[in-house]
Amino acid sequence: MRRIRPIYGAAAAIACGHPAATAAGWESLAAGGSVADAAIAAAAVLAVALPHACTLGGDAFMLYHDAKSGQTSGLNASGRSPIATDTVSLEPAALERGPRSCTTTGVIGGWKALHSRFGKLPWAQVLARSFAMAENGFPASPGLAEATVAYRMMLEQDPGASRLFLQDGPLVEGVLFRQPALAATLRAIAMNGADGFYRGPAASTISRYVQSRGGWLCEDDFSGYAPE
Repeated sequence: MRRIRPIYGAAAAIACGHPAATAAGWESLAAGGSVADAAIAAAAVLAVALPHACTLGGDAFMLYHDAKSGQTSGLNASGRSPIATDTVSLEPAALERGPRSCTTTGVIGGWKALHSRFGKLPWAQVLARSFAMAENGFPASPGLAEATVAYRMMLEQDPGASRLFLQDGPLVEGVLFRQPALAATLRAIAMNGADGFYRGPAASTISRYVQSRGGWLCEDDFSGYAPE
């Protein structure tokens, strides 16, 4: 019978889906950062280490409790539908997967809003481990390797995804996996804040690609985004 052991700590606790993300969060706290800094640092690393589960294209929902003031704040960084969405021609099946299911990514705007209000460390320092890890690579986890096998047919339908995840067939557990384009995007965000994504090459590249596949996402969707 498996026993789940409780973990005790005197100052803080961090739980993540990948050891590198936990390390990034702890490094932020050890450097004098806030819980917000640690959460963003960990989330950014997860977008690198678990691309089959966490990406820069997602949403973010947060509850932040300040023990000193007793105040709890909520953040809704979900993505909005594209401005040009045609609800008349939109079929329900298209909402499940594909270019017309895309909403404006909200997660980066959510990170920035959280950091602006509660962050202590420099923005670039918070994201440093994430873009270094994407650039230098990391050993592919069993879950990531298995995902490239399970979703191989879908990955093969997209040239970019195929080049990244299926270079020599599905990823093999433990093989060094690099994501240079993701590293460049994370560096742009580290240097220029949320504008490095919402008003930079990433927004224009994603918009052009989605539209080339029949979707509606455009640069105005990105530049006009703000979380609640």
